[in-house]
Amino acid sequence: MTGAARRFSARLRREERGLSLAELLVTIMIFAIVLAVVSGTFVTMTRATSFANATDTNARSASTAMNEMTRLLHSAMNNPQQNASDAPAFTTAKTESMTFTTAVDLSGSAPIANNGPDPRPELVTLGLDSSRRLVETIVPGQPVVAGSSYYRFTSTAAARTLAPAVSATPAGQSALFTYYDASNAALIPDATGALSAAQMKGIVSVGVTLRLSNNGSTADNGVTLSNRVGLPNLLSTGTVTP
Repeated sequence: MTGAARRFSARLRREERGLSLAELLVTIMIFAIVLAVVSGTFVTMTRATSFANATDTNARSASTAMNEMTRLLHSAMNNPQQNASDAPAFTTAKTESMTFTTAVDLSGSAPIANNGPDPRPELVTLGLDSSRRLVETIVPGQPVVAGSSYYRFTSTAAARTLAPAVSATPAGQSALFTYYDASNAALIPDATGALSAAQMKGIVSVGVTLRLSNNGSTADNGVTLSNRVGLPNLLSTGTVTP
């Protein structure tokens, strides 16, 4: 056999030999490292996306709920009574719920023919249900008699959820609802978190601190929105002391 033939035969034997055990182990280790890097990147991106989506959902829910509460509170009004003093706007004022009369007509009903002015006032309750969801309950006003400008609230109530689970108030921080008088002093509720009838007559602004719980993510993506809503219809002095 010539030299060239021997070299060709040797090369064929080397090519038929395949991978050695050491080469196979190195290949497996490299593949495992690449797989770990890719998996870690995927998990990190998934968590980041989940966190961002949950935070965005909480922010949108909080903003929508805050806008609705602000609109209702800003038009809070005393309810005129026939042959009597006006009924105070607030009938309940607690740290996590309130009931008040507003000039905003949310009934969506047609004008009241020959039954007094339209829009009619509404009795609004804002509070938390058993799951701590923020719920708005509306009772449309009805004229006491046909053509009257005095209203009572005996209609069927309609309720809707404004926001998902609201977080409990951390110790030492502002409650969901805080009430202020004309001197900007916070009205202190009793042990049950409620204001007295005398205190409710002095409410001229309401602080709202809305904290939404985490949603759809294991990371802390809670959102807190705060607003101070003036009640111009309830100001007897015309101004609030700065």
